[in-house]
Amino acid sequence: SGPRLQVPRVPAVTTDDVKAMILNGTLSVDASLIEHCTLACPTHHSHGELLVTEVAVTLSHLKAAEMAAASGADHALILEDDVHPYRSLLAEAPELLHSAPPNWSALQLITTSTLGLLQLASTQEAFAPWQPRFYSMAAYMLSRRGMDELSRLYGSRNFTRPVNSTDGAAGLQTESLVFGGLPATSVHTCSRFYFNFVDCPTTIHHMAPNASHYIVSNMKWQIDFLDVHRQRLQRAGMSGPGFHLGLLLDAYGESTADKAAGSLPFPRPHFRRVAQTAPPSQRLAEPMDSLQPGPDASMAPPMENRSTNSGVPPTLPLDRQSGDKPPTFLAMTTIICKKGRNGFKGEIQSIANSMRALQGQHYNWTVFVIVGDQKAADRKACAALEKQEEMHWPNVKVVYRATPGRFSKWVYYTEEINEIEKFDYLVVFDADMGLSTFNWPEFWSRRRLYASRFGDVPVVGVLRNETPFHPLRSAHWTECGRDAVRYVESDFVEQWFAMLSGSFASWFMHRVVDVGLIEEQRNLGVDWGVDGAWCAAAAEWAGREAGCLLVTMDMYHGDTKSLKQDISFHQNGEHLNNIWWTRIPQWMKYSEVWLGAFFQDVSFKCSPVGVEERYHMPPQLRLDVPVVPTGPPAGNKHKSKDGDEDSGGSYAEKKDGNSS
Repeated sequence: SGPRLQVPRVPAVTTDDVKAMILNGTLSVDASLIEHCTLACPTHHSHGELLVTEVAVTLSHLKAAEMAAASGADHALILEDDVHPYRSLLAEAPELLHSAPPNWSALQLITTSTLGLLQLASTQEAFAPWQPRFYSMAAYMLSRRGMDELSRLYGSRNFTRPVNSTDGAAGLQTESLVFGGLPATSVHTCSRFYFNFVDCPTTIHHMAPNASHYIVSNMKWQIDFLDVHRQRLQRAGMSGPGFHLGLLLDAYGESTADKAAGSLPFPRPHFRRVAQTAPPSQRLAEPMDSLQPGPDASMAPPMENRSTNSGVPPTLPLDRQSGDKPPTFLAMTTIICKKGRNGFKGEIQSIANSMRALQGQHYNWTVFVIVGDQKAADRKACAALEKQEEMHWPNVKVVYRATPGRFSKWVYYTEEINEIEKFDYLVVFDADMGLSTFNWPEFWSRRRLYASRFGDVPVVGVLRNETPFHPLRSAHWTECGRDAVRYVESDFVEQWFAMLSGSFASWFMHRVVDVGLIEEQRNLGVDWGVDGAWCAAAAEWAGREAGCLLVTMDMYHGDTKSLKQDISFHQNGEHLNNIWWTRIPQWMKYSEVWLGAFFQDVSFKCSPVGVEERYHMPPQLRLDVPVVPTGPPAGNKHKSKDGDEDSGGSYAEKKDGNSS
């Protein structure tokens, strides 16, 4: 009737077992063992101290590996109790093994690391080299090579810190010993999501009642991220090179797994399930098959779409079949024509260079030229611009508008609402943005990768060299190991440059015109609020929970500061933002984390718990997931920066009267 899965349960090694082994000399640990943390646990690690529970977890995993080796299996799948698989893993398991790198010893299948998940989501290959920050032993596979190597390394149960180690006892945690102990080029992490975590407040880092800190353990962001992206993988059909991948792991009770195994078309694997460390009284009472199969992403209810009467999400350009006609673009910008203005000639040349660089790419251009009075507008009195050959090309439209003072570009862009919807994309850019020097092939490569994995998105932004928002600066992505992240979903992208779906842009502009916001911009002479609202609007329009994508590539910004930003400018901008909140609060709430202190505080950029990597935070999670300092940027370190991502935990210092 077909192969069947072996799903034995591995009894956990308890803290009592660890203490007994230390006493009888069968276990040696190069650290001072402690029962509880009185400080943030990473601080104890830096002091050369290790929790007894951490040692017990390591021994439990080594025990599972040894049981698998003794069975004679070529491969073992080892699971902890707090994960569940997606059912589609069963059908895709053969491809997973087939696509694994040669000579692998371990394949990590899930990580708690926020930054790790973002990196894996932007990886084209099925597997990425394992990195120390890819925390979690919750689900992984071992080859025979890996089992034998772990037995050689730790068969004597002698855990020693590496020579010249500077991280104290942190190198004796389970990931460091198991994955870090195996040959570096033989350990890989799967970039396709086949598992998720059970939402329970489990952590092996036990805090003492009199501890100076308490731990907030929360996996809701990771659980939501994995569920959402797994659903999108199902909808996208996982098409593209190496996208048909899968994996089946235990996490069910034995009888359920046996029923599922009837159609498993590859040699019989040996799956191991590790019980989490618990006090003996709890461990003995724990049910054998307490975890149920995870939901099949293909059976998940469709996300609500509020933008069309039919309820069917609109088709975005990159969701089309490759045989369709090439996409069309309408690029729009404004330029202030004022003789002697700083940067004026450079802006004209920048626009002309952009037109030349993108010639033949199906671009049309609309340039709004702002002059001081209506007579100058009627005469088209901008000689320096009119001298540019490119401004007279048939695909270029130059429109003169009279504005004696400050203005909002959206007042003029909305004049073209009906024209915008004829194009696949609307590109809005400031005149001093360097479209001509931008690496467009790489940009499209990243966009297509995202779309092939997770579907297209209505709004896309990039980085620039000057912005108050640190994640929108290029330097942010060269720090803290972020350089391999090619894109992230985001709740905010700036309007200096953005590429919008043409049909979405037209719909969005109609909405903001209808509620009177463009008229408010006309009266106040500022364009604030548009980029604070469009990510939520895009999510609503497209029937997605994330409406914007930030491609982590830098576009040159000349920053000629053509608009004077004095006190009245900022006062008008703040007043306009308040009006946006009054008229469309459901959209503005989406970006409030970005527009608050959090992403503008230079001191909060490389936290070990990774909360600053949550560039997209679904509103429904914001009450549960600890994310932001609520005060203004202070320039000093935040009290909750200590953390350990392996348990999704962050540590906060207790205040007087707080309990643990």
